[in-house]
Amino acid sequence: MGLEALHEPSVRSRRGDEADSLKSKIENRKSKIGVRLLTSAPTVDDRHARPEGSRALHEPTHPSLSQERNLYPRRGVWLALFQAAAACVASAQGAGDPPGSIDTGFDPKVNGQVTHLALGPDGKIVIAGNFTSVAGVARKGIARLDANGVLDQSFAPSTNSPTVLSLAVLGDQRVFVATSQFAFASRAERVAALSPSGSEEATLDVQSLLTSAGFDSFTGESRLALLADGTPALRFYGRRTGTATYETAYFVLRLSGQTLTATATNLAAEPASLRQSTGKFITTETENFSPRDPTSYVLLRRSEGGFIDKSFRIMLGPTTIPRIAIQTDDRLLVGLTGPISIAPGGPRPEGTLRRFRTDGALDSSFPTLVFGVLSGRLEENIAAVVMQTPDKALIAGGFNSVRNIARAYLVRVNLGEPQPPTPPSLIAGPESTDALPGQTTVFKVNPAGTGPLFYQWFFQDNPLPGQTNATLVLTNTPASEGDYSIEVENLAGSAQSAPARLTVVPAPGGGVDPSFDPGTGAEDGQVNALLREPDGRVLVGGTFTRFNGLPRNGLVRLNADGSVDTAFDAGRANLNAAPTARLTVEALARHSDGRIVFGGLLQQIGETARTNIYRLHPDGTLDSSFQAAPAHPPAIMSLLALPDDRVLVGGTFNYTNTRGIFFGDTFRNLVRLTEDGKLDTAYRPQASASQSGSGGGVPWTLPGNVRAMALSGENKLLVAGAFEPRGLGSSFARLFLESSGTRDGTFQPRIYLPTDEIGRGGVPALTAMALDSSGDSAIAGGFLVAGASSGIARFTETGLLAGLPQPTTSPGVTALTFQSDGKLIVGGFFTNLGNASRRNLGRLNKDGSVDESFGRANGGPDGQVLSVIVDPSGAILIGGKFVSVDGVARRGIARLYGSGKTYRELLRPRLQGATFSASVHTLAGKRYTLERAESLRSPILAKVTTLDGDGGLKTFSDSLPGEDQIFYRLRIE
Repeated sequence: MGLEALHEPSVRSRRGDEADSLKSKIENRKSKIGVRLLTSAPTVDDRHARPEGSRALHEPTHPSLSQERNLYPRRGVWLALFQAAAACVASAQGAGDPPGSIDTGFDPKVNGQVTHLALGPDGKIVIAGNFTSVAGVARKGIARLDANGVLDQSFAPSTNSPTVLSLAVLGDQRVFVATSQFAFASRAERVAALSPSGSEEATLDVQSLLTSAGFDSFTGESRLALLADGTPALRFYGRRTGTATYETAYFVLRLSGQTLTATATNLAAEPASLRQSTGKFITTETENFSPRDPTSYVLLRRSEGGFIDKSFRIMLGPTTIPRIAIQTDDRLLVGLTGPISIAPGGPRPEGTLRRFRTDGALDSSFPTLVFGVLSGRLEENIAAVVMQTPDKALIAGGFNSVRNIARAYLVRVNLGEPQPPTPPSLIAGPESTDALPGQTTVFKVNPAGTGPLFYQWFFQDNPLPGQTNATLVLTNTPASEGDYSIEVENLAGSAQSAPARLTVVPAPGGGVDPSFDPGTGAEDGQVNALLREPDGRVLVGGTFTRFNGLPRNGLVRLNADGSVDTAFDAGRANLNAAPTARLTVEALARHSDGRIVFGGLLQQIGETARTNIYRLHPDGTLDSSFQAAPAHPPAIMSLLALPDDRVLVGGTFNYTNTRGIFFGDTFRNLVRLTEDGKLDTAYRPQASASQSGSGGGVPWTLPGNVRAMALSGENKLLVAGAFEPRGLGSSFARLFLESSGTRDGTFQPRIYLPTDEIGRGGVPALTAMALDSSGDSAIAGGFLVAGASSGIARFTETGLLAGLPQPTTSPGVTALTFQSDGKLIVGGFFTNLGNASRRNLGRLNKDGSVDESFGRANGGPDGQVLSVIVDPSGAILIGGKFVSVDGVARRGIARLYGSGKTYRELLRPRLQGATFSASVHTLAGKRYTLERAESLRSPILAKVTTLDGDGGLKTFSDSLPGEDQIFYRLRIE
């Protein structure tokens, strides 16, 4: 004892010196990183005056950074460094404790089993289990301790808390818990968020969540964990409805105020606690080593892509699921309940804690810790293993002793000094890539080195604020183009990646716009009608009952990004005749004040009987002042809201103005309703001047339907469908909007049936119509014009033929719309348009020729297009009964690029060190030669290199010879 007393001061002094040294290094690194992150934005002069190769200490605004990874308050580098400093000091002070010894100063006195542990950002410990008190203070099932195990009495959850099955602590000290509140199939839990004081803030019904995600059976409990970026995630293992296959379901959780939501993701999201400093993560899997050993476990190490590291494998034998923690030096602490097989014929202790080296071999420097079993229940022996500091771990479970020392439910174990940290290196850095406007790009880095690792992304050598994760998510706008790099640091050093170039390439006309994402879209039906509102939101009508996971019966409003406007839910008013009936919305119209008229096959809205036509307020509630009379049979195909708030209705129906059973006027297929929805009996469209209406008569003989309408000018209406107005032309006419509804005789389009060019024997069937801002109109269907066969025709304002495409071999055109440049978008169900292979969607030039720059052969929607609109930006919205466009999942609705002339640079020069490079978007068949000269006056240009264009991006480079200035020229032949 005398010798120990004699040497103890010198040992403590040495450890104290090491701690001071570590703290000094941390403060220096903190200062370095802090300056980089917190200085102000640059000026133009600052950027250009910066010495080459140096990093600017600024925070430039970057327009396309996704906020997905910054949903919660984060203390970032400051917090991480503070924790690292505290951990290193604790490690230095406690380094004299031998590995595997019990920290006798840590004794929280919990009176029951502890099943779950989580550390908060302030170092406090949240515990959950089957206890009712901590240190004699009542705490049922959940409590918070300070770092030394003393009860934190400021955290006081409800005394009626249900059993906690999993938990995680956010950076803002909120506690997420999964509880046994609900039971569904095997089991599904409720997730709740607790405030730092323990009060319940919000809940999430996991039963509904998993049902909507298509699961009908679950095994095991839900698992909550923090991902590497601090985002909470929920994991389930279950079976998809109607299948026998089990799979893992991942949900990213979000808490906004008092609202808790979850979004399904297909990422194999592993918690940060199971990742080593290299980015690889440890997985627990089962294997059948022998027929007598059916539930044996093995630990594997996988890359971020999920590939198995064949150099690492730990066989554990039959046991309950092992509990794993990873030290800062990447060694593994593994808690096991049940036998363990380290080597053939080796010992098989029960209830043990062991440590394994980074190569998977057993670490002989750490003794086997045997935990005494409580009441013979092995499965509760070791329930959780969590690293508290680099040299201390917390072990929780149902034990009552450790190494024959009486310690129950929760202990702290000394681990000894961590292995010396290794500086970071980059196994794989970010790679250059091309992307479309609006497309999401993800830059990743795969680092190695001792954790914790700190990250900082740079754009054009300037730090990006808040981007301190191993992954950078960008939504690509033209301003996103440039060079991205990352710096990785730990207490041992830093590593910097080479720049990765992001190039935003021109969007192809007709290609899918990824920035408009309707999710699962019209899940069980089709989209018949689209209407864009002035603020960019889109009304969608069809035959669906669910849209992107939400109940919406035939009508939904989408935000500008394609997400459902959850505040607009006309379906809540029971838009169906019976609980199982499906609403069919065929047509949409909008008044100038935002009120919405829709029609189709409709029976009842709430308790109010209507037939086939309704009007809603802008928020989706029923406008009860609109009292539309029934139309029979129910087939409304088109609607048009007039400037004076009256409504034109077209389709196949009869409206009867009843004056008695045998005395009434019948209005067929085209009527006008007053502002309050009543039949406007003064409007009697006439086929010719000699035809007139009378009691019981038919003012306008319409043997088919009115499918489309458009206002072609002041007091003029274009109508198209399948009717015969007795005069020049058929199925396509222009009427006046005056009360008589007479036909405009100056508009004389001559269209005929293919079997009868003089129109006898029936009428042509028009399926679509569009009106250009110039006054030109276009129609589609089965007809002949001017002796030439075609399914599409274009007419001037006087009805003269303006242009024809080549004959279509698949004339199933059901949607037309003009772009602002006069080109015509054509949608339907076809495989060819003119002489070009186009699937269900194409574009015609003004002269009727096919626009080869729009769409591609074998591309386009995989099903019929029923509606097409163009927004002011030139983007194209299509609706129909397709499930994908160009191979991209889009069920029923998609937004496409219009002109295909998005931002483009011909030449992008760059100077890095002593190397000049330039990237060029090339054209196939052209030859590109880079030349240089020492002066603009020099008649001699030296050839640097020549490349042949192939339609892709080509990069030229040149090593500078040392001159003060060099001039380059790119020659295209």
